[in-house]
Amino acid sequence: MPEQVREVIKAQEKSIEEKDRLREWIRQLQTTQSIASRLIRDLYAEKKQFSAQIRELEQQNTQLHHNLEYERMINERTINSFRNQVNTLENRETIFTAVLNNQDQVIPKLRRQEDFIYVEEDLIK
Repeated sequence: MPEQVREVIKAQEKSIEEKDRLREWIRQLQTTQSIASRLIRDLYAEKKQFSAQIRELEQQNTQLHHNLEYERMINERTINSFRNQVNTLENRETIFTAVLNNQDQVIPKLRRQEDFIYVEEDLIK
């Protein structure tokens, strides 16, 4: 019997060691699960923050896009206004150039006419 008792005791010791080993393993798994749960919560919170930042950046992007379109429209109008001013100035330049070119031809004619008129006045006198 003592041999059987020793075997039973050894079996119980092995069983106790196995239970202790399993308890330690369970404790480690619980620690791992706790860490994983905390990481998941932190990642979820970080995801929410990133989502909020993305929404804010999208709103800013939309506003900047509208501002850019508005600036483009203003710049287009300004450019068109300057083009119109340049065209107006070019037209005036063309007109003044034509007037000056014609003035050389017109003035001598007028002088000749004046001379003729003077001649006529002399004739009349």
